[in-house]
Amino acid sequence: MELLLADPALYGAPDSVLLAVVVAAAKTNRSTMTASLSATEFGRWLGLQATTIRHEVRPRLQQGVVLSEDVEAEPAPGAERGRTAGICWTVEALRRARFEGGQDDPLRLERSELATLLRLCEALFGPGWRHRDGSETPAGLLAWRTGHGAATDRLALLLAVLHGRTDGSVRLCGGAVDERGRPAATLGRLLGRGSAAGEQALNRLRSCEVMAVVPGVRERLVVPAVAEARHRMRKAARAAGRAPAQPGGGAREAPVMGGGSAWGDQICLPGASSLVSPYKSADPRAGAFASLHADHTPVAKAVEESAGDLCCSGVAEGVAGERCREDACAREDRVPADDADDRPTAVGGKAGPLRGEQPIHPLPQQRKQSGVAAWRKARARQIPPDAVAVLGGLAWPLWDRLKRGGAQARVLRGVRQELTAIAGVVGQELAQTVLTQRLEGRLVAAGGADEVTDPVGWLLARGLPRRGECPDVRCDEGLLMDTGTPCAACEVRIGDRRAVRQQLAAQVTAEQPATGPEDRRVILEQRLRAHTALQAETAARHHEQARAQVAARQAAVAKRREQALADAATAEQQRQAQPCADCRAPQSAGLCDDCGEQRRTEQLIAETTAVAVAVWADLDDPADRAAVASHAETQLRDRVSRAVNEARTDGVTLMLPQAARWEAERAAAEYRRDALAKLARSSAADAEARMAAGACLRGRHPSLAAARAAADQAGAEARDRAAQTLLRDRLAKLRALQSDARAGVHEPCEEDLCADGCGRIALLSVPRCRRCHIAAVTAADRAAARSRAV
Repeated sequence: MELLLADPALYGAPDSVLLAVVVAAAKTNRSTMTASLSATEFGRWLGLQATTIRHEVRPRLQQGVVLSEDVEAEPAPGAERGRTAGICWTVEALRRARFEGGQDDPLRLERSELATLLRLCEALFGPGWRHRDGSETPAGLLAWRTGHGAATDRLALLLAVLHGRTDGSVRLCGGAVDERGRPAATLGRLLGRGSAAGEQALNRLRSCEVMAVVPGVRERLVVPAVAEARHRMRKAARAAGRAPAQPGGGAREAPVMGGGSAWGDQICLPGASSLVSPYKSADPRAGAFASLHADHTPVAKAVEESAGDLCCSGVAEGVAGERCREDACAREDRVPADDADDRPTAVGGKAGPLRGEQPIHPLPQQRKQSGVAAWRKARARQIPPDAVAVLGGLAWPLWDRLKRGGAQARVLRGVRQELTAIAGVVGQELAQTVLTQRLEGRLVAAGGADEVTDPVGWLLARGLPRRGECPDVRCDEGLLMDTGTPCAACEVRIGDRRAVRQQLAAQVTAEQPATGPEDRRVILEQRLRAHTALQAETAARHHEQARAQVAARQAAVAKRREQALADAATAEQQRQAQPCADCRAPQSAGLCDDCGEQRRTEQLIAETTAVAVAVWADLDDPADRAAVASHAETQLRDRVSRAVNEARTDGVTLMLPQAARWEAERAAAEYRRDALAKLARSSAADAEARMAAGACLRGRHPSLAAARAAADQAGAEARDRAAQTLLRDRLAKLRALQSDARAGVHEPCEEDLCADGCGRIALLSVPRCRRCHIAAVTAADRAAARSRAV
C-alpha cells in the first residue's frame, strides 16, 4: 500500500483520489488487470456522489495513475450509440508490475493478496450488497459515512489497520510532537500531513466509534474492530484445542488455512512500520512480500459476483468452489533445489511450475534482470522525489547504508539546501544535474562508495558542499557551474601565485648562482613558506584591525542608542510635566483627558457641519453656506448639550466629556448617512447606476432572473460609489472656498483675554477662536455644576 500511494503521479492528490486508487487496486481482476465499476458504485465505495467521481476524481486519476474506459451496451435498433453500462478501470502501477516488472516486484500482487485487500476494504468501508444467490455482504464500518471528509476518514482507518498490531493497537510515531498529542501526529503522518489534519480525522473517527484513544502513562491508539476480531480468533483457537499466542512471546497465531481465506499465501514480516516513521526502510526487498496488515478474523467465502455483478478481485474466470487439497501433486510440498534440472513436476509431464504463471526458480539471467529492475524501482521509491536524481546514481550505496531515520533526514536536508543554493545561481532546471555531477565526481575521486567510512559526514562535509574560496558564486573547484568552463577569477589567483613563485625563484638564482638545482629548490620552498606566513600574518593583522574597528563602531552605536533613549526619557518626562494647554491643569502632558475629549467633540461638530453645508447648501452662495452652517451647528450643539444633561441627570458626572464625544460621533454618522442617501438620488448617481446595470446585462448569465439580480446589484454598488465620490468632491470644493475666505478676511477674536489675535473659526457663528470657545464652554459647564451643587 505504501508503494502504491507513493507513485509520483499522486503527489499533492486529495484523499478521495488516493482512496480511489486503493479501491481500484482492490477490485482489480488478476486475469485481466482491470476493474469494472460504474461511477455510482465507485461513489458508494468512496462515500461520494457520482457527479464528484465523474468531474473531480476520474479526471485526476486519468493523469497517468488509473486509466478508465467507458463500457457501452449494445445499441438499440436505429441508434447510433449504446448507453454506458459501466467503466473499466486499470491501475497503471499494478499493470506495469505484472507485465513489465520482475518476479520480485512488490506490486506484482497475486490473486490471494488482491482478495485479502478487497475483503479488508469491504470490512472497513464496503457499501454492502445482495448477491444473486440471496446471500448478503454486510456494509463496512464506515459505509454510512458520506460527504465532506468521508474519503479521508476511510483512508485513515485503512492505513491505521494496515499498520496496526494484532491486538488492534497502532504503533505511535516517535520524536517530538506538538500539543495535539502523539495519536494525532501518528494519524497525520499516516495521511502524509501534519498533526492538525490528523487531529481532525482522529476526532471524526472517534465520534464514529471506529477508533479509540486509551489514556494512561502512554496513550494507545486502538482500532476496536481489530481487537474484537483478535478476541474471537483466540476464543475459536482455544475451542479448537490449540494453544493461544502468549502476549509478548511464545508461538504466534497461525492464520486460518483453506479456500475461504487468503491468509495462507501471506508472509508476515516483523519490524516497525515505515509509514509511522517519515522515512522508509532502506531494504529494497522489504516491500516484496504480502505483509499488508495483521491477522484478522476469518472472512466470508469468496463469490464470483461483486458490487453490481461487474467483477471480483482475485476470482478466476470459470472457477467456482474451493481448491481441493487432493488436486495437488503428491510431492508438491517439497522444495526443489536450485541446481536440479529434474525438479518435481505436476501431473502430466515436463518440469515447470506446479501452480501459477511463473516458475518458482527463474533462470539466472532472469533472476539478474528482475533483480536489477526491482533494485532500481525500490531505490526510486525509497528516496524522496526531489532527491532521487542526486542520491539515486553512484551515491545509492551511501544512502543504502543509512539505516536510521535521523541520518537520512540530515542527508536529505543537506541535499535540499545545496539544491536551493545552486538553483539561486544556475536556475531550478539545472540544479539537480549540477549537484549530481558534483557528487558523482567527488565519489569517483574518493575511490568509490566502499572507501567512504562515514556516509553522513562525507556527504555533508565533502560530497555536497561547494569547494573553493573564489568570490564568484558560480565557481566550484575552479569550474563554473552554469557553463562548465574554467573560472576566470581562479585563473587570475593562480596566475598571481605563479608570478610570486617565479619572482622568488629568480631572486634565489640571482643571489646564489653557484648553488645546485636541488639546493635552490630547497631554498625556494623555504622562502615560499616564509612568504605565505608573512601574508597570513598580514591578513591576520588586517582582520584584527577590522574587528577592532567593528567593535568601536558597535560601541559608538550602543552609546548613541543609550543617549537617544535617555533623551527620549527626558523629553517624555518634560512632556508629562507640561500643563494642559486649554484648562492649565498641571502634569497633563500638554492636554488633559477632558480637554482632549472636548477638542475631539469640536472637531466632530466642525466636520459634520462641513458635510451638511456641502450637501444641503448652495456652495456658490456664501449667505446660504453661512445659514446652513449656523443651523447645523446649532442643532449639533443642542444635541450634544442634551446628551450631557442626560448623563449628568443619571449621575455620570465623571464621563461628561466622553458622553459629549459619543453623541457627536453618532450625529456625524447620521449626517453622513443622510448625505450619502441624498446624493445617491441625484441625477449623476442615477446615470452611473444605469451604465453599470447595462454593462452587467451585456455579460453572460445562466438565466434572465440571475441577469436581473446581477444588474440590480451592480447598479446599487455603482450608485453608492457615485454618492461617495460626489460627497468627496463637494467637501474638497467647500474646503477650497473656506481657504479663500480665510485668506481674504481676518476678524480678531472678541474675547478680551485672548492673546493670539487669531481669526474667527470657519462655519461657526461665535466670533472667537477655538481655544477661547472651548474655555468658555468649559467655564459655563463648571459654573452650572457649582450652582446645582449649591
